[in-house]
Amino acid sequence: MKIVIDTRLWGIEHRGLGRYVEQLVTHLAQFDLSTDFILLTNPHNKTAPQNLPPNFKLQPAPWRIYSWQEQIYLPRLLNQLKPDLVFFPHFNVPFFIKQPYIVTIHDLILHHYPSSRATTLPKPIYWLKILAYKIVLKRVINRARTIITISEATGNDIKKFYPKVANKINIIPIAPAEKVAPTEIILPENYFLTVGAAYPHKNLEMLIRAFQMTRLSRPEIKLIIVGKKDFFMKRLEQEVINNCHSRALSAVALAKEEGGNPDTKNNTNIIFWGEADETTLATLYTHTSAYLLPSLIEGFGLGPLEALQYGAPIIVSDIPVLKEILEDSVTFVNPNNENLWAEAMLQVLNENKNLINAANLLQKYNWTTCAQLTAELLKSLTKTTIHV
Repeated sequence: MKIVIDTRLWGIEHRGLGRYVEQLVTHLAQFDLSTDFILLTNPHNKTAPQNLPPNFKLQPAPWRIYSWQEQIYLPRLLNQLKPDLVFFPHFNVPFFIKQPYIVTIHDLILHHYPSSRATTLPKPIYWLKILAYKIVLKRVINRARTIITISEATGNDIKKFYPKVANKINIIPIAPAEKVAPTEIILPENYFLTVGAAYPHKNLEMLIRAFQMTRLSRPEIKLIIVGKKDFFMKRLEQEVINNCHSRALSAVALAKEEGGNPDTKNNTNIIFWGEADETTLATLYTHTSAYLLPSLIEGFGLGPLEALQYGAPIIVSDIPVLKEILEDSVTFVNPNNENLWAEAMLQVLNENKNLINAANLLQKYNWTTCAQLTAELLKSLTKTTIHV
């Protein structure tokens, strides 16, 4: 049997999707499968699959996902490879694919929070893109042999929007990466940490307002935002600078009226870190006063699980998927109430890291189990003998 896996989103540079592809394939390769695997790889990636067993072969596929080249050339390549099954870890399935396939749907965020602030495109083009996304996704899930989701919350979402495919859904939770040793980095004594993109549903604007409220009583505290400095992160950073400048001008005017000495420092206590490698993330997790995830919606909740591994206190949004994944090991706060977020942040500071033992929770999530469940699903679809 021959199975093609699309691994063009391999590596942490592709955020959560890249983590999923890399960890799943790496652990899948630890099993003795009597199947030939062909991994589609993008030679332009910073990292690529390596040190895999002989039954895993690499096949260059240098076409960006969502591109017209992908629509034309990827089906041609699949026709040449003649696989028995194709595994897409994302919904970017070519329209003209002829082979049977399975697909992983991580979330339906665009069904809940479509926003023109989440794109650099003109508004009319963006809304056409949203329409095309929904048309493509409906076709993808209707034609898939089976659908993998990473949480019950996402599975319920799929059932809600596409009830006809309810019997195709298989829930296979993902897991944090294995712990790595922290490194030596100069860090603030006290700081909050959040990791991820700056898309609107991540709710970072609210988090920043709540953070500024905590500084009224704890002015020394910092907020470190880790994430690729793309258009959205740069926009957020500029908004913070502009707001700080406006407050500084107001403070100068007030000080002059009262005959005082104006303080013109442009200091927000917010650090836009940029991207971080595994050891740097481990260090940031280890020393943070609390890890924060204020999202309005998520497909899973990988960041908090990773931070829990390093003993960090966790404050997250009170949304179904995070309550499902994190259970009672974290503090849940309404994502629409910045006052409650400020209170929770101050509480964790004042309690001096009153940690909750999350060992039992973390045991539930590991990549070996994820890979084993995926291997069993592939076995059921291909009738291949898999020795696990």
